Amino acid sequence: MGRLRHRSPTSRLKHDVGWEPAKPTGTRTQEMRSRYLMNVTFEGRNLSFSEDGYQMHPKLVITLLDKQRRWDKVGKWENSSLSMKYHVWPRFELFSDGEAREDDHLSIVTLEEAPFVIVEDVDPLSGTCMRNTVPCRKQLKILNQTVPGQYTKRCCKGFCIDILKKIAKQVKFTYDLYLVTNGKHGKKINGTWNGMVGE
Repeated sequence: MGRLRHRSPTSRLKHDVGWEPAKPTGTRTQEMRSRYLMNVTFEGRNLSFSEDGYQMHPKLVITLLDKQRRWDKVGKWENSSLSMKYHVWPRFELFSDGEAREDDHLSIVTLEEAPFVIVEDVDPLSGTCMRNTVPCRKQLKILNQTVPGQYTKRCCKGFCIDILKKIAKQVKFTYDLYLVTNGKHGKKINGTWNGMVGE
């Protein structure tokens, strides 16, 4: 008694005429992968990429950390369109000619990481920050313990500081720059962030 086997059209062609589909090799494999990634959909969402490697139709959520330290969804980018919860971005009226208000003063935390943020001592003669640096304070530590409310004056410069200065001038706000207490980026422990993210 013979067995009935299911054969695909490809296996029939291979058996009957000796034809086999070409096996992708080298650049052809990469080309096929690229073409595949340029046309991916998953669960109804278009996840395809352009030839430059950018997602074609990204969906982004814009969030803002509120005063209670909770993330508030303030807008979204979808179908090449931006929609915002607020008519004007809170606190920052980017294109107004108005003067800076009192509540436009920010406390900004940073972390020393050259070349983005470089920390230097103040000038020993004048006690001020020189050249292209801005004042930044560092919490005082005694015997490896931080002393609340006690700071030493330092000077910060670098790529991120240059950007901060430009944004402050354009958006019209003042700031108090300080170095993160524990010197770390941040880690979520028991639902609470520490480090720079937490501060």
